[in-house]
Amino acid sequence: MLKYFDEIAPFIFNDRCHPVAPWADQENVLGLSYEQIIGDQGREVQLETIRRIVEFCEIERPPQPELILNQLIGQQTFTLSSGRTSWEACWNAEIEARFTALGGTRLNERFGFGSR
Repeated sequence: MLKYFDEIAPFIFNDRCHPVAPWADQENVLGLSYEQIIGDQGREVQLETIRRIVEFCEIERPPQPELILNQLIGQQTFTLSSGRTSWEACWNAEIEARFTALGGTRLNERFGFGSR
C-alpha cells in the first residue's frame, strides 16, 4: 500500500480526482455513493436512491423499484469479486499521512464521507 501511495496515488489524486471534483457542485449532477446503492445504509436508503435516480433522469418510475435492486445488487458481473475489501486491513498511520497529504481527507469530506 505504501508503494501505491508513493508511486501511483499522486497521479490518481492530482490528475484524476482533484480536477473532476468541482462537477459535484453543478446543479445538473446527482451525487450518490456506492454505499447508498449497495445497501450499507439499509434497504430504504437503497430504494430512495433508486427513486432519486429515476427522478433525476426524468424517466418513468418503475412500479416495483425493489425489482431493480434484486436484479442488480449482488449479481455476477465482470468486476464482482468474492467479497468487499476491508480498507482497515491495509491502512495505518503512515498511509493515512500520505492520503491526507494528497488531499484525500478533503475529497472525502467534500463528497460526504467525513473523516475517519
